[in-house]
Amino acid sequence: MPQDFTDWKVISRVTSEDGKVTEYTIQFYRPRGDGNWYDEIRYDSHETRKGRVEVSPHFHMKLVSSFKLDADTAVEEIKNVIDNYVSHISAVIES
Repeated sequence: MPQDFTDWKVISRVTSEDGKVTEYTIQFYRPRGDGNWYDEIRYDSHETRKGRVEVSPHFHMKLVSSFKLDADTAVEEIKNVIDNYVSHISAVIES
């Protein structure tokens, strides 16, 4: 079944030196609700640590959620995400 990404916008930032890519960020996002919040899936090739930029490829995911009334409920929901969904994207994470 084909995926529909029409609600998502994409921004990519690429830095290069002497014709070679040195770092990049790829961001998919979509506005949610009143426009003050958005879902985001971002892939960064580098991270700033102690004021220095270092190679550190990683994903960020930020998804709109309902307000959690207590921390225990939030912990259980996050455990559920880890147990049921992270393994499904391991091919992307590990490739």
